[in-house]
Amino acid sequence: MCRKDSLVHAAFPLFVSGLGLLGLPAAAQCPSTSTAIVEQAELTTQALENTDEPTIENILAQIEETLSCLDEPISQDAAVAYHQIMAFQSFYVTEFQQIPLSLQAILQLDPDYQPPAAFLSLQFEDRMAEAMALQAAVFDLEIPSGYGALVDSEPRVDFPANRPAILQWLAADAPQSVLATHYIQPNDSIPSPPPLRVINEPPPK
Repeated sequence: MCRKDSLVHAAFPLFVSGLGLLGLPAAAQCPSTSTAIVEQAELTTQALENTDEPTIENILAQIEETLSCLDEPISQDAAVAYHQIMAFQSFYVTEFQQIPLSLQAILQLDPDYQPPAAFLSLQFEDRMAEAMALQAAVFDLEIPSGYGALVDSEPRVDFPANRPAILQWLAADAPQSVLATHYIQPNDSIPSPPPLRVINEPPPK
C-alpha cells in the first residue's frame, strides 16, 4: 500500500525496524471469518502501541481481502472492528476527513464505543465528537427478488448515504450463506449481487 505520510512523522517517535526480522501476520485466506477481522483489529492496536509500522502496513494491505473473502454473515463485533481499522487507515494515509465517517458507522452499531487507548494520541477523541455531530441519512436499497441484504451485520432494506458501510448479499432461502461482501464508501455505486445458482443445479466445472 502506498502511504501519503508516515506514522513516524504523524504520531510516533523515530522508529527503525528490519522488515525481514519481524513475524508479520499471514496473508488473508479465503474463506475468512469474522474472528479474523476482530483479530486484525486487535493486532493493529498492539502494533500501534509498539510503534510496529511494518506490521501495521501488512494488516492494512490485507484487510480488504479479508473482508471480501467472508463466506458467513459478518458479526457486529467484526463490523465495528473493520470500521475501526478503516478509521485508522484514513489517519495513516492522511485522509483525516474520512475518520469521523468511519466512527459514525461504529457509533451506530455500538453507541457506547470508545476508541482503544492507543488511538488517543491520534486525536481520535476530537474525531469522535465530529462523528457524533453527523446526521444519519439513508436511501432505499434495491434488493432483487430472491436475495437478502445485510448492512453492517444487520438485515436492512435501506443503506447509509453519507458514511461507509459493509454490504453483504445473501440468498433469501439461505441467509447464512454469503454470496458477496463489499465495503461501500459514500458516493460509491451499489454492486449488483452475483447470480443465484438454481437448487440442484450442478456447480460449474
